[in-house]
Amino acid sequence: MALAIVLVLALVTGVAAWLVGTRSGLEAAVALAQRATGGALQIDGAHGRVLGPLRIDALRYHTPDLRLHLEALELDWQAVPLLQRRLVVDRLAVARIELARRSDEASNAPPTPPGDLQLPLQVELRS
Repeated sequence: MALAIVLVLALVTGVAAWLVGTRSGLEAAVALAQRATGGALQIDGAHGRVLGPLRIDALRYHTPDLRLHLEALELDWQAVPLLQRRLVVDRLAVARIELARRSDEASNAPPTPPGDLQLPLQVELRS
């Protein structure tokens, strides 16, 4: 029984390492994300690894209420600090951002801010 648990853990660890640490893992992660969003997310030209550095030629996210387009997204971040609840981003760049939200004409009330803007982890942007 203990051997089976060790083998399952080794398999899960290996799959996770492949997914975030290789180019083919990035391609699989992109395909999985696009399927999981029912086509709302479209990513073209993903290069690199999930662990970084990562470059995406075009990212589009469309819902009935939101349209987001990013062009030439570059991301390089560190995974290990996540174990300490810290997100460390060494490089984040976007050549072009388009954001459009559908307005709710039926509501005349001004938007209300959220009660809490506390993030679940510390964020450090280095570029």
